[in-house]
Amino acid sequence: MVVDVLAKNNPFPGEPVRMPDLAGMTRVEAEQALIEMGLYFRVEPLGGTYDLVQEQSPTSATRIPAGTEVRFSASCTAISASPVEGADVYDPCSGASWLPHPYNMS
Repeated sequence: MVVDVLAKNNPFPGEPVRMPDLAGMTRVEAEQALIEMGLYFRVEPLGGTYDLVQEQSPTSATRIPAGTEVRFSASCTAISASPVEGADVYDPCSGASWLPHPYNMS
């Protein structure tokens, strides 16, 4: 699946950024931090209700190009949601989905 969440305000796709430490952030805080940095992301639910980030890849402090796919796991439970046709679910805990990003159509 393609991760289709990218900050619209990043004028320089591919510009290197330093991966933040997401551990201990809420899922929503982590998503916002990644969007602001121009990174794609996908949430992997671990179950539970605390909604906190447990693991991430790539690791914190790694320099990566903006637009890189970031995966993180959070102690949340996936909900059942039907995405819009052609959309990709990037956050199974909230059911959020986005239409394919025009720069990454694989």
